[in-house]
Amino acid sequence: MSIFNRTLSLLFILSSLLSPPLFAEEILPFPAHLTIPPSTVLSPEEMLKTLTVPEGFHVELVASEPLISTPVATAWDADGRLWVVEMNGYMRHLDGSGEDQPNGRVVILEDSNGDGRMDKSTVFLDHLVMPRAIALRQGGALIAVPPNVLWCPDANHDLIADRQEIIIPNYTGGGNPEHQPNGLLLAIDGWHYNAKSSWRYLIKPNGDVLREPTVFHGQWGITQDDFGRIYTSTSEQQILCDLLPSTALTRNSNHKEIEGLNVEITPSQRLFPTRVTPGVNRGYRKGILDDQGRLQKFTGAAGPLIYRGNALPAEFLGNSFTCEPTANLVKRNIHTEKNGMITAVDAYNAKDFLTSTSERFRPVNLSNGPDGALYITDMARGVVQHITYLTPWLRDQYVTRQLGQPLDQGRIWRVVPNGFIRPPTPHLSSHSPDQLVADLTNPNGWIRDTAQRLLAEQGGELAVPALQSLAASTSPLPSRIAALWSLHALGKITPETLAIALRDPQEKIRASALRIAEPLIKNHPALATQILALTNDPSDDVRLQLLLTLGSPEAFDKAQAEPAILATLLNTLANPLAPSAALAGLRGRELEFLNRFLAATTTPTPDQSVFLAQLAKCILQERQPLRLLSLLSLIENPKLPATTQLALLKPLTPPKKTFTPIKLPSKPPAIDTLQSSANPQIQAHATQLAALFTWPNQPGAPAEIPPTPLTADDQSFIAKGATVFSSTCIACHLAQGQGQPGLAPPLAGSEWVSGPSSRLIRIALHGVGGRIVVAGKDYSLAMTGFAAALNDEQIAQVLSYVRHSFGPDLPPLQTSTVTKIRAASKDRGSEWTAEELERFE
Repeated sequence: MSIFNRTLSLLFILSSLLSPPLFAEEILPFPAHLTIPPSTVLSPEEMLKTLTVPEGFHVELVASEPLISTPVATAWDADGRLWVVEMNGYMRHLDGSGEDQPNGRVVILEDSNGDGRMDKSTVFLDHLVMPRAIALRQGGALIAVPPNVLWCPDANHDLIADRQEIIIPNYTGGGNPEHQPNGLLLAIDGWHYNAKSSWRYLIKPNGDVLREPTVFHGQWGITQDDFGRIYTSTSEQQILCDLLPSTALTRNSNHKEIEGLNVEITPSQRLFPTRVTPGVNRGYRKGILDDQGRLQKFTGAAGPLIYRGNALPAEFLGNSFTCEPTANLVKRNIHTEKNGMITAVDAYNAKDFLTSTSERFRPVNLSNGPDGALYITDMARGVVQHITYLTPWLRDQYVTRQLGQPLDQGRIWRVVPNGFIRPPTPHLSSHSPDQLVADLTNPNGWIRDTAQRLLAEQGGELAVPALQSLAASTSPLPSRIAALWSLHALGKITPETLAIALRDPQEKIRASALRIAEPLIKNHPALATQILALTNDPSDDVRLQLLLTLGSPEAFDKAQAEPAILATLLNTLANPLAPSAALAGLRGRELEFLNRFLAATTTPTPDQSVFLAQLAKCILQERQPLRLLSLLSLIENPKLPATTQLALLKPLTPPKKTFTPIKLPSKPPAIDTLQSSANPQIQAHATQLAALFTWPNQPGAPAEIPPTPLTADDQSFIAKGATVFSSTCIACHLAQGQGQPGLAPPLAGSEWVSGPSSRLIRIALHGVGGRIVVAGKDYSLAMTGFAAALNDEQIAQVLSYVRHSFGPDLPPLQTSTVTKIRAASKDRGSEWTAEELERFE
């Protein structure tokens, strides 16, 4: 047994003696029979020998130190040069200090002799503090440097930024570097989408920026497929997909349980490293490492990519690849699609696409290259984990095995098939508009994306006839979709072009045309008529997009759209995305649509009952007393089938513990009527209805408790907590405390927030892991505590803010209370479990 293994075993024996009995059941030492190989610092050539890919492929080194260091993001320009973002300030010291130093850079790499290896590095911009993302435009670059995005032009083409100006202020909003917005993906629709963000940005040719809300996306890295669907990942979910456009699907603020966004399309998170992986943040927790000491499932997924190149075999097209730096590997999944739904499955049996036997291979991002190959950005560090979430386990490994040095390495790798002949370096910047249209037919997605960007930037009106011809041709589907979006970007999409596309035999063309048509519909009646006739389209893809287009306020008036929404919905309800797609355009009209829906149906099918329940939830979410009374009157109608009554009643009861009853002038008569129903299920649900409302002299109603009065000191204390919340909690739990599926449970409505403060303080200090129930839903968590990152006063402040903002307006916590609990749990070596926390009052 190595010295390090003996140290770890002793550490956890001692920890088990100092902790509650359940601790020993939850925490495991590193398997004593295993030897941890040394974490040797390797040269690029030595590292290459540790990399394994499937038979028929090999890995090539593209760039390494000293040309680059600590790379975290890349972008290829139109002439095949590689721009690299260097986050050199990241975790240079174990305590996280030094991250405010301006040592970050963006460098441009060139292959001057054409051998496939970068040999020249030019500093485009330096003296940056923790830069994190890049997107190229108009010969310059957008660079995310917290808290802003900078526009850095290069008018004289010397590959050095002329100046820098803030083009997007408050892009990141603070927080630790692992949980700040990143990506700046220029999607097919011309908007920049971002991971760890709920905003998208449109940068106009004159430099003006539009910002729009969208769904919150993932954590690190963002990508798209040929159809423009957005994919991200969270630390424990390797690939998530927006099956439908997020900005359309989130139009209805009354509809909270949206289907189709951030969908976990792969059922498995299983990993197969080729080395032991003790250096993971929660290696002590049961189920994280297998009996061979190898990480079993994602804990640090990053940099997802949909492969759209042409260097790898055709069966790789549309596959997803995801980095797992803590397991020193890249995972591949094969995607299949049916009726607008996507499923991803592991491409290999008990192995992964690219693995390394070196602990210092740390892939953090992926990209499609100009040559069609798959490129890997390797941070080349001993540890990739920020101090904010660094567990004692990983801290010990950091120190004991000297994982903190060196800091300034970094590699870019390329995966190609054996015998691959690299195409000439592209020079798209010199291409004419017609040549750029021809580039849209290239089988390499990077070429198509770059040509589309250049056409939009150059205002290539001369290319319009060629684009129209390409859109209507029999060329490959991705090329024709790119042509339609290029016409849209140029403002040259016409009703005639759309009319042709809407009749196209390819369903993805028809669906794309529907999405692009929305701004034109109201001013072109013939186009509107053609779209309204698509309610019976044979494709789920088309009907789902039709529901979103019909619900677009810029496209149709509600009175005109709702009959078509109903007809389309009835044809599509078997698809689980249909209810959310229909509800997206019905905000404030759910009650009226309910009446329309009931008039068109008899006894509801199971799919129709699901939709009825969601309509009722939306009407409840409005909190409009008169509309809720109308809903209850409708439900109590004796002519309504019992199945319909139950479908509408079930989502109304019981409310969450923190639900604020809706004030009414008197008791709703429907409650008594439904309680006297001959159907016992209706009776049972009706009994719960009273909890939704409050009215004068309501029997058993609790007296209203006035809000806790706050002194000026209290208000200042809570305000400081808001600042701490923004830097540590908001990235996962979000600004309104709503949480994120697969990442963090809600704080709003959480019994853990409104419950005993002793539990909440322990969670803040040492975290919580395993199964936990929050607001009636099961979660499986791995939240690290902040005992090392925050002092007692800061924890008291942030929890006071959380309880005041998301709980029942509780008084501020005392710093002394936190100090007392910290001392009592000072020997805690792991996260708490829900069962342990429930012992505390």
